[in-house]
Amino acid sequence: MWLFDRLKVRLKLALLAGVPVLGALVLSALIARDAQQRARTAQGLGSIEDLAQLTERMTEVISRLQLERARLAYNAGTQKLADFSATSEERDTDGALSALEAFVGGRSEAELPTKLKRDLSSARQRLSQLPGYREKARQPALDVEELLRFYAGINDSLISATAALTRLSDDGDLLLSISRLVSAMQVIERSSREHALLAYVFGKNEFPPGTFRDFVALLTEQDAYTATIRTFESDAAFERFQRVLKGRNAEKIQAMRTAALEMTEQTPPIDARDWLETQQSNMLGLFQVERQLTEAVRSAASNKVAETRRAIRVGIGLACGVLAVSTLLGWAIARGLMRSVHALSETAEIVHRDDDFSVRARKTSGDELGLLTDAFNGMLAGIQERDRELQRHRENLEALVEARTRELSERNEQMRLVLDNVEQGLVMIDDQGMLLPECSRVFAEAFGPPAPGTAFHDVLARDDGRTSFALELGFQQLIADVLPVDLAIDQMPKTLSHGGRQYTLSFTAVVREGKPQGALLMVRDVTAELAARHMEAIQRQQLKVFERVLHDRFGFVEFLRDARGLVDRIRADAFPSRVEKMRAIHTLKGNCAVFDLSTVAEAAHELERTLIEESAPNEALAALLSAWGACEAQIAPILGEVTSDRLDVTEHDLHRILALVRGHGSHSAIEQALLELRGEPARLRLERVAQQVQALAQRLHKAEPSVRIEAGEVRLPTAQLRDFWSSFAHVVRNSVDHGLESASERDRAGKPRQNLIELRVRSDERALTVEIADDGRGIDWATLAIKAKNLGLPHQSRADLEKALFADGVSTADEVTQHSGRGVGLSAVLAACSALKGAIRVESEPNSGTRFYFSFPPLESWLASDDAPRSESVRRVSSTSRA
Repeated sequence: MWLFDRLKVRLKLALLAGVPVLGALVLSALIARDAQQRARTAQGLGSIEDLAQLTERMTEVISRLQLERARLAYNAGTQKLADFSATSEERDTDGALSALEAFVGGRSEAELPTKLKRDLSSARQRLSQLPGYREKARQPALDVEELLRFYAGINDSLISATAALTRLSDDGDLLLSISRLVSAMQVIERSSREHALLAYVFGKNEFPPGTFRDFVALLTEQDAYTATIRTFESDAAFERFQRVLKGRNAEKIQAMRTAALEMTEQTPPIDARDWLETQQSNMLGLFQVERQLTEAVRSAASNKVAETRRAIRVGIGLACGVLAVSTLLGWAIARGLMRSVHALSETAEIVHRDDDFSVRARKTSGDELGLLTDAFNGMLAGIQERDRELQRHRENLEALVEARTRELSERNEQMRLVLDNVEQGLVMIDDQGMLLPECSRVFAEAFGPPAPGTAFHDVLARDDGRTSFALELGFQQLIADVLPVDLAIDQMPKTLSHGGRQYTLSFTAVVREGKPQGALLMVRDVTAELAARHMEAIQRQQLKVFERVLHDRFGFVEFLRDARGLVDRIRADAFPSRVEKMRAIHTLKGNCAVFDLSTVAEAAHELERTLIEESAPNEALAALLSAWGACEAQIAPILGEVTSDRLDVTEHDLHRILALVRGHGSHSAIEQALLELRGEPARLRLERVAQQVQALAQRLHKAEPSVRIEAGEVRLPTAQLRDFWSSFAHVVRNSVDHGLESASERDRAGKPRQNLIELRVRSDERALTVEIADDGRGIDWATLAIKAKNLGLPHQSRADLEKALFADGVSTADEVTQHSGRGVGLSAVLAACSALKGAIRVESEPNSGTRFYFSFPPLESWLASDDAPRSESVRRVSSTSRA
């Protein structure tokens, strides 16, 4: 390119003028080459006439193979294994094959199209096996299906090779002639296969296994290929073809074909020789049509040769004419261009040499070069005027620069004043994620002044690799501009811990021409705000604890004792399996949430999450233990001294004991009545559960349900059922979370607007039963079956699904919350129930609610370790309850 730039303009114009001449030469060469290529379209065969000769030889081979196949099949079916006519037809076939080999052997196969070469090679390979198959045909145990398949493979390859001849020419008539021939060959081949198959079948008087299906397929294929011929042929040609197919023997052939389709063991045999000769007569007619189509291919090839020769002569004449016209045109263009360019070059040389912009170029034409001359002269005039203006401005330049510098300095001071006095940390990020040097005072004090080339995520989260990666990835998504800007910013981290302080992050995209080019980062220190919120949460929690203690001191003390035991086990990691540990954490979380210890419930939820995700569980465990210690420190002053020997006495119990005393009852009866007070009133326990239901519904922002309690005068063993009641909170949460419906849902289902939850305790000589029921939407058994299947659990029957409901990891919730979704709660209930030799039963139907039954051994068995009077008293309480 640099050499071309150094050439003189005259030489360049000469080259420009020579371009048309060169183009004409190239065009002439292309025309001549195209004509020669059209003359050599069948170069691999020597000439285009050879294409027709190859077609004739392959057609002849196919015809001979078809006759030989029919004769061999007939001989095999009629057991004429040494028939002379078969030997004669084999000689005819060998002669046709020799002619084909001699023709192909004298040509270069390497230049043939791939498909033609492949099909010829396939056919010749199969033909090498022909003597062996002829010998097989003379054996008594002949597999006729294999013999027919062998000949069909040869003919299909040769027909495919004939079709591939279309790759050697682009002439429409020649291509159409070959296509017509191939379509006819396909029909004739199907007729020939039918000829051979039925010759064998009629000789045997039966269809060998699998050949009847082939026979039906051949009839279908004949119809399909005949329809193809109708597409390619003219009406007259198609009628000639139809006359051959439906000649004087057509009705006889169709009758024999119908008889073959309906052949049974009782069908009278058909003369195989009659079929052979009748169908062979028909085949000879088809061969005559095939030769006519082959002759059409030869005629089209001859026409193509003549047309190509004419194209060569026309192309050469056209190339010579274009060359002459281009030469004259090039000379005229060069002469006109030289005059205008010479005038411009002279003027430019004067301007360059003398630095004189007052000269003007002479206009020599009215074309584009004339317009260029006018523009050049106008440019010279503009430069003259610019020089005069520059001279005037040069005199005042220093004063302008000084004033502009003073303005910029004042604006920078104002911006610096703003940055030093805003309460937020402000800094700019470029499109590479690097911090720009200018930032607010608050940002510099918190993270240090930005150093050049420092990535913003390394500065913000240098000690937190996960947050640093999230910031980097989010910023890359923002700059990539794949997602909407607001969505990309929303996915970036919003909070950050740095240097023991808590910050919130806010990003604003800097957009140029509709594409993000960076961002403005605003950092706000929220440490004090979060601490205030935490203190407020602790105060609310302390107030809730105080209310709980005032309302039900005994129940709260029991919860506290159970929770302390769970915390101690979690601290010591005293669990036989990971599943047991997850159950304990889930139970602690649920019970603390029910009793409004939100800080401990949140810490347990975080520990549960980290154990599942395997991300820093030790930190989460330390946070849980710290939260529990803080709660115990808050609770201790409220509870004061806690004793475990307290008994709950109802007014009914008091009146019953007073009646015994005033009635001078025996000492044993009074003792028995007093021992009954050891048990916990079931009504009191269910009232605590009802309070949990109301509190949980309020926490989940659901309408307050109606709670119905049935307990009679049953008293429950406190110590033995402690673990069960602790895990029972999971069932309560499930009933509230999944069972309670909105007013609109209940209206649509025709239910009362207020949800109903039933709590019931019953005791008899057979069992102690605890029930909880809701009238909500019921369990989604279909969804449960899918989740059980995904976990590899049995799910075919209703009993399987009830077991799966209490399996680890199974939950019908769509997402995990602090209240449900882990699939751990109900498995903890099952474990607690099984430890007490209890059983669980579930009743649930769509839109009819869910009812859980927890059945335990009768109360007498719980008190077997106590003294006899107590057992007697419990029986009396149970009987009173039943009454």
